[in-house]
Amino acid sequence: MVVMVQEGLCTLVPCTFLPGSLYLGKRYRSWFQKGADLNRDPPVATDKPQLRVQERTRGRFFLIGNPEDGNCSLSIRDVNVGDSGAYVFVAEAPLRAKQIYPGNEFSLEVTGRGAAGVCVGPGTRKTEVCPPGLWGGGGGTAHSTPAGPRLFLCFPALTHKPHIRIPGSLESGRSVNLSCSAPWACEQGTPPIFSWTSAALTSLGPRTPLSSALSLTPRPQDHGTRLACQVTLPGVGVTAEATVQLSVSCE
Repeated sequence: MVVMVQEGLCTLVPCTFLPGSLYLGKRYRSWFQKGADLNRDPPVATDKPQLRVQERTRGRFFLIGNPEDGNCSLSIRDVNVGDSGAYVFVAEAPLRAKQIYPGNEFSLEVTGRGAAGVCVGPGTRKTEVCPPGLWGGGGGTAHSTPAGPRLFLCFPALTHKPHIRIPGSLESGRSVNLSCSAPWACEQGTPPIFSWTSAALTSLGPRTPLSSALSLTPRPQDHGTRLACQVTLPGVGVTAEATVQLSVSCE
């Protein structure tokens, strides 16, 4: 199974297993990177007491549900490109060997920051690194071909954009409350940071975990100007932005 997720978001990997007669008492669940040494390498997630997980996944990878019900689902928060790879589910009981469930494995593919190569001329090779919030398409170093140089581009890590809501029309001198929301962000992850940019007179209003309010008092000179809302996912430093053009009427 392949699970694709955009950097900075969350994902839930559904999983079920049959414990079998091997596990008549307490059973423990763990997820490991595929190919790990089960007796030496730490898991990425576990419900076994005193068993340490990998530092990079601590506080982000969680087993959910009840093992007695055969639930081995995995919740991942604040996904980053370093999480990409294959994972396998393992169950064990006291005084019993760990049992791998080959059917319960998945490959996580994260769209996020990466390298993008740009070939600048025949026989010339150059590698660029995409800036934060972008990821490299094509992967690897570019090279020239008889038909000309090849180009590797950077793409947004997030295709989602915030939603700016303006209730009704804007009238000069009349205050109105706007909102910016990011319903695609993860409530269980690190809360997103909202920031507004506008030449108009504004003041911040209340916010919820996934939205921010702004009080705006438009003026005639604000007509045609732009208002932007930027959402930053601080867990990975990814941003997304939406802009609107203000249309202000004079009464």
